[in-house]
Amino acid sequence: MKKILVIALTFILVTSSLSLDSFAASPASNITIGMEYGPPSTFFQNPTAASFGNTAIDVPYLPVGHLSINGSVLPEICTVPTPVPGNTNDTQWIVNLISPNLKWSDGVPINSTDLAYSFGIFLPTGPYANTSNIDRWGAIRGTVQSVSILNSTAVVLKTFQTDAKFPLLVFLYSIYPYHYYKKFGFGNNVLQSVSVLGGPGDSAYVPVGYTAGSYTMTLQANPYSPSWHGKTPTISTVTLQFFTSDSAQTSALAAGTIDAGTITPSDISALASNPNIKVSQVPSDYQLQIYIKTTGYPWNETAFRQALFYLLPSNEVKSSLYGNQTATGNPQLLLPQVVPTYYAAGAPLYNYSVSTADSLLAKAGLVQNSGHWDYANGTAVTITVEAPNNDPNYVRASQFVQSAIEAAGINVNLENPAYATVHSDWTSLNFQLLVFPNNYAPVPFRWMRNPSNLNGWKNSTFTTYFNEALDNPNQAQSLSEIKQAESVMAQAAVLDYLVVLPQYVAYNDLAFSNWQPALGQSSYDNVFCDTVVCENVLTSVTPASSTGTITTTASSTPSSSSTSTAAAPNYTNYYYAVAAVAIVVIIIAAVAMSRRKPSTPAK
Repeated sequence: MKKILVIALTFILVTSSLSLDSFAASPASNITIGMEYGPPSTFFQNPTAASFGNTAIDVPYLPVGHLSINGSVLPEICTVPTPVPGNTNDTQWIVNLISPNLKWSDGVPINSTDLAYSFGIFLPTGPYANTSNIDRWGAIRGTVQSVSILNSTAVVLKTFQTDAKFPLLVFLYSIYPYHYYKKFGFGNNVLQSVSVLGGPGDSAYVPVGYTAGSYTMTLQANPYSPSWHGKTPTISTVTLQFFTSDSAQTSALAAGTIDAGTITPSDISALASNPNIKVSQVPSDYQLQIYIKTTGYPWNETAFRQALFYLLPSNEVKSSLYGNQTATGNPQLLLPQVVPTYYAAGAPLYNYSVSTADSLLAKAGLVQNSGHWDYANGTAVTITVEAPNNDPNYVRASQFVQSAIEAAGINVNLENPAYATVHSDWTSLNFQLLVFPNNYAPVPFRWMRNPSNLNGWKNSTFTTYFNEALDNPNQAQSLSEIKQAESVMAQAAVLDYLVVLPQYVAYNDLAFSNWQPALGQSSYDNVFCDTVVCENVLTSVTPASSTGTITTTASSTPSSSSTSTAAAPNYTNYYYAVAAVAIVVIIIAAVAMSRRKPSTPAK
């Protein structure tokens, strides 16, 4: 009997101790992140695609490198490209994987064949020629003459001419899995036509079973990714929830149906109803940019464009909409972090001045009549100002622009359509004066290379200075030449921006910890990624402790999502069950003892 009681008590103690591990609240295995982008159809983007895929969140392919917000190139899947030893004219560059032991998420090694394929798809000749007719970043097609395999982890890119700034041009190209795409065949622009099928990737999280066009995408932790730096993933899956408007994403954050998202200042007050939502400001490279038409009278007159730039109310936008907590813009499109390096002294800044604008309008051939400006034939000048309606501050900023220009005597038609419409107008150059949020690389060597960023403007003097700056191996001379190019562009009045847009991240602090330290890694922030889901954040975030409430979500469409809440575990019922089992064991033992015959004492 004593042995049975001991066994029963032991059972209770052992089972109780197991309960502390077995029945403790399991850490949340999924985190849901909102993204204000349309759902992707492929992971290969055209030159003017909205930021998603490999440029927004490195899903599923890591780029060659990253560009910090201060303009320095950092290694990612590859080391920073270096000239071939002995090649003194900077026409041959080594691109090398960061390690010989890298693997795709399906376990297949990443090697130099993947590198050769990823660059070769843009070339007119070679084994992978015509795999893509779109070079979104404009630094391979027409620049790189050939790609050759150096060894198992490196390739050599040979350029047509000297290109001392080549590392600044090639860093953001993604590396694609050759073994996956080759099964679809080569040619016919396979990367643009193959749907997102959940193939292998090398990022921290890769898509699984995604259907092109769906508004939710499930990402699964990829333990092979170099982004983990030897750590074990703590979040098993990440769900991306796509929203077609800023307000829809903000409502989802307030309701707790998503755990995090990048927001704008106008969203903060709407999130106050949820005490678990925390907000952190993060480094921003987004600018409320001004694009201006450059063809057809009077837009082809430099003086007319300059006049409109002198009427831009940047300070009013800064103070009224953003509480003076941000920087005003400049026509050189330079972020504050790089102004000390790249600012071209003496270039016009277009500080608000109605009198200067009046002089320039007259120079452009317009006639002032009773405070209003007319064409020479007496027709009143009317222009169209357009801005997206997905954020109230964008609408209000366009209204400030409208008021300032009208006060100077020019009629304005204001249009505030959906973001998708404005984006389409931008890509097709279908605008007169566009107020549009966009982000460019902090270094002009990078973004000036892409003609899509210059809204159709062409200038031979600018092109000469810019090309000389790219080719010149002398750093001081190259910097001087890029400043000359910037000065020409500023004088031409083709681009400006009102303010740097303050960027914030909202997140459910009760569900997941370590957001704050992860978001604070500003030295590693890539200006081409969404801060809340960039690699260094996703690999730093961990589930909250088992105490408190953990919220996870699962949703299939932008308008329908569900929330399940798992409270801290209550062990009372469990202990009752353990006690009941022990009592049953004791009763059974007692009955068994009562039926046993007395044993004969040993002699």
